[in-house]
Amino acid sequence: MILTAVYNWHLHNRIWCYNCSPCINGSSWFRLLASLLIFVVGLIFIVLEAIPSISPPENMNPEGISIGIQDENIV
Repeated sequence: MILTAVYNWHLHNRIWCYNCSPCINGSSWFRLLASLLIFVVGLIFIVLEAIPSISPPENMNPEGISIGIQDENIV
C-alpha cells in the first residue's frame, strides 16, 4: 500500500522518469544504442551471407547429412 502511494505520487508529480529511475522513452540514448547495435549486426549478417567463400559446415548442407549404420565408423 505504501509502495503504491509512493509510485502514484511519483507519477502524479512527473519525476518518476527524471529522478528515480532511468526511463526508456522516445529518444533516450539506450534506445538509440540498442537500435544501432541491432542495425550493425544485421548489416554484418547480410555481408557475410553475400560472401561466397563463406559457406555453412558440411553437416548443415542437405547432401552432407547421411543417416545410416556406418555413421559410427566415421567417428
